[in-house]
Amino acid sequence: MFGRENPLLPSATELAYHTIRVSALNAEELRRENGLEVVSLSFNRCVDVIQPKSSSDEVSVQVATNVTRLFSVAAGFDKCREKLYAQPQVVSNVSRCIFFKGAPKLVSAAIESVTSFAIDKKLQDMVPEAHRLFCSLTLYPFF
Repeated sequence: MFGRENPLLPSATELAYHTIRVSALNAEELRRENGLEVVSLSFNRCVDVIQPKSSSDEVSVQVATNVTRLFSVAAGFDKCREKLYAQPQVVSNVSRCIFFKGAPKLVSAAIESVTSFAIDKKLQDMVPEAHRLFCSLTLYPFF
């Protein structure tokens, strides 16, 4: 997944993000066709290899950033939220992304996503270590 000279996954995940951002029907189709599960697998795999000092230039960080933004948009749709309920590791990994200081775009996307999760009580309760979230926000001067 990360070995190619010109990997397609960052572009594909960015396209998926923009596709569901512009139309609720696209988000519904992604959900219906099990696309959220596929994207979640890639996301979880990427987050597993990202380190706190990972750079925004790394493929895994780019994929995680795009997918985190995708989850932020998906959280706005009821049926997509149901899919997210079934995948608690996604919510946990999005929360983990807040602590990757070397990748500020990923941190920003993760905070945006966690904020989107707050629309729903069940998703909000799934965010681990919520008390640490607010403490971590003060560590980043760009907020």
